[in-house]
Amino acid sequence: AKLECCGSPQHNAEVRRLPLSNAAPEARELEVGVFAEVCLETQRRDMAHPGFVKLTVNASMEDDVLLFEKRASDAKDFKYLYCMLLGPSKARWCTDRLVMPGRGKSVTEALLQPILGRESIESPVEPGICARVNAAVKAGGAAQYYFVMGYAPTKKQALMDAQELKAELDASFDLAWAHANSALRFAGLTRGKAELFERMAGKLLLGLPQKRTDELPGAA
Repeated sequence: AKLECCGSPQHNAEVRRLPLSNAAPEARELEVGVFAEVCLETQRRDMAHPGFVKLTVNASMEDDVLLFEKRASDAKDFKYLYCMLLGPSKARWCTDRLVMPGRGKSVTEALLQPILGRESIESPVEPGICARVNAAVKAGGAAQYYFVMGYAPTKKQALMDAQELKAELDASFDLAWAHANSALRFAGLTRGKAELFERMAGKLLLGLPQKRTDELPGAA
């Protein structure tokens, strides 16, 4: 198994692809999970009033798309967050971090928690994305799962973008690869230098932890 990620050149969204293969002589069953915090505000407002920001988020499920809506917001570009976990097995969702399985436990303890049995999609106190699915792979077989997440200014646009991405999951990776290589050639940059500049921007703009120079590909 390996996780592949790309940003969609056509939508304000990202797609993650998880191919699974089973070389064993017997069938295997794995638990695939997605966990993330939800923020539908600017970084400045979220840091200034995190509790208030969290209490103004609604969650709902429409057409197999999980939607988070920011109430009374002037941040129009990301009023809605949409996400999907797609694959051979149906995912179960929880939208409140306060009731997520494994909360308050170590990673090892959380992994021993039973899979989320009943969906809990409601207006959350601590908005978060929790999705779990039982992924069964036959002996010598393979399976593929996709996680899609993006932002949209309206519910209609969010649902439309989600369905378009669902119809072109693998094509999104091809388009992202072509778009990225074209942008690098136009800027006259190598992949190593581009990653270095991205890490520098992450440190300066987002306050991400600084990495050692020798960990950066192409930094020399």
